[in-house]
Amino acid sequence: MRYCMRCGRGNEDSARFCGGCGAPLESVPNAGYPPQSNPYAPPPPASPYCGRCGRPIPPGYTACPTCGSPAGEGLAFCRACGRPLPPGATSCVCGAPTSAAYYYPVRQKSRVAAGLLGIFLGGLGVHNFYLGFTSRAVVQLVVSLLGYLLFWLILPLLAALGIAIWGLVEGIVILAGGRPVDAKGVPLKD
Repeated sequence: MRYCMRCGRGNEDSARFCGGCGAPLESVPNAGYPPQSNPYAPPPPASPYCGRCGRPIPPGYTACPTCGSPAGEGLAFCRACGRPLPPGATSCVCGAPTSAAYYYPVRQKSRVAAGLLGIFLGGLGVHNFYLGFTSRAVVQLVVSLLGYLLFWLILPLLAALGIAIWGLVEGIVILAGGRPVDAKGVPLKD
């Protein structure tokens, strides 16, 4: 099983491109991130064939694992039967139309902004709010505020200090590319 470094999806060992986002698969493992579903991915193909190379697209894939073309793109082959199409064709001999698939808009968040928020305001969980990890962010915020309000007690102060270090480390990890996606599975932009 090879994992995509951009979206975290597991792919077959023989695949050269991710079936979830179409990114080229590298030989580097996925740094421990489990596969994540991406709600902004294009809809699954209505047919089992790639429009660019004509090879079958496995069920559940949104991009061709052979050429990396997103499902629904490409007008060289019919997406319904896999036959070659003549240039400028509006339909195949099997009757399938050659229109392009609809894609959902994706709003990517900045990796640099998330990393800097983690370094400077990580103790308050601001970077996790920004990336959509609200449960983790609320824990960081509550523990930090309680620690600062009850500073005369040593235990809450140590907890707040630990949360601040946790935020600093997360900020550095984000800047180094260790967390490639936000809470929705959308890849972070540089």
